[in-house]
Amino acid sequence: MGAGNSRSAEFEASVVLFSEHEQQQISGIYHWLSDKSRDGFTSENLTAYTKDHLTQKLSTNLFTYMCHCVPCMREIAVPSGRITEEGFLVTVAHILKASPEERAAVVACLAQGEYGKNFIHEVLDSYSLCISKSEELKSWKLTEPEKRSQFISYMLQSLFQAETVTIGAIETWTSQSPLCLHMLDLIFHESFPVDSGLAIRPLLPVCEEINWARMSTVLTLPSILALCQSLPTDRRSPWQPLFNSRYHGESFATMSKCILDKGPSLMVIRDNRGHVFGGFASEGGSHCFLFSLLPHLCIYPATGYNDHFMYFNQGQETLPNGLGFGGQFGYFGLWLDYEFGTGHSRGEPYCTTFGSPTLSSSPNFKIECIEIWKVGSDRALSESDEDEANYKRTSILDKDPEAKAMLCLLDKGPHSEGIRDTDAQADIPGVHSIASS
Repeated sequence: MGAGNSRSAEFEASVVLFSEHEQQQISGIYHWLSDKSRDGFTSENLTAYTKDHLTQKLSTNLFTYMCHCVPCMREIAVPSGRITEEGFLVTVAHILKASPEERAAVVACLAQGEYGKNFIHEVLDSYSLCISKSEELKSWKLTEPEKRSQFISYMLQSLFQAETVTIGAIETWTSQSPLCLHMLDLIFHESFPVDSGLAIRPLLPVCEEINWARMSTVLTLPSILALCQSLPTDRRSPWQPLFNSRYHGESFATMSKCILDKGPSLMVIRDNRGHVFGGFASEGGSHCFLFSLLPHLCIYPATGYNDHFMYFNQGQETLPNGLGFGGQFGYFGLWLDYEFGTGHSRGEPYCTTFGSPTLSSSPNFKIECIEIWKVGSDRALSESDEDEANYKRTSILDKDPEAKAMLCLLDKGPHSEGIRDTDAQADIPGVHSIASS
């Protein structure tokens, strides 16, 4: 793909972003699109080429971007309805090698002013097209109906905090939404497969060691994407089922046996009123988080206010028997009772450990089903994990025999700090509030 004197400055700035091999690939895609016509390609040509990766609406809006937002194409494409090779390369540069400002301009044109559910709906549909034949998606059997409104609200929450939706607001939103960036990057790289040395895999874990004929999940594609994005990068894949109450039965003892010493895990609960929520138990306590999937999708990472990340006790009568995330005795952000079948989520006004509200349909809830997934593969103890283990060795949990009932769900000894030198009223509603800095 040579560059003559007639080429625009924009083309000259774009072509140097690609290697010679990449330029040849772009030229090959263009010739397919244009059917070797010197006049360029039409919107219909683009839709036909991207039908396995873009919805028709996003394809149409992308063509509009090429016509109106690529300066070197405005005088040519608008009257002719065709995109030249020069305009195509500049567009590919904008979507594959984009600066934050260029990316925001592309998103603004793709959205066509519909910055709410319609745009994210189209992006999710396109993403689903792109991963439909992937190893990751084939390893799952997702049968729950997708509640997309929750996912859309989750994706757009930071954008809607802006007073007006401007290019600057979109730029800020995309920079603060790694999940949106990932989805757009994968869609564009699948639509225009230019070998830039950047392999983008779906943000969907491979599901291993599961018999879908005997087991099911309450998770959906949008909820898995949101959870996976929130996990540490080395824990995003693969996932393996450790416990499922519909398969293993309703027993706290059985659940404990299935999950103890198995490493980091995700617990997903559906209560008897349809709320879906849970928590992530990590090796490094500060990576733990709580989440809600239904009726709202939201992730609640550790606030840093205290380190009451996990609590687990089975068999000791001097302390409550059960499993808890965050908060204090009687006021956990999420608590499962040893008797199995009941729990509580007392976050009014919030759980100080994770900043989470009440996750369940009511503060005291009844369990319909529980799933626990091992996330990531086994690995050696990292330096940060060793630092945390050293910290625990000097803590009150290792000096108080009763406090040893606080065990982590992982494989490295005490990990729950539910009674570690704290304000005894730290999570009792109406008594405690976070002090201002």
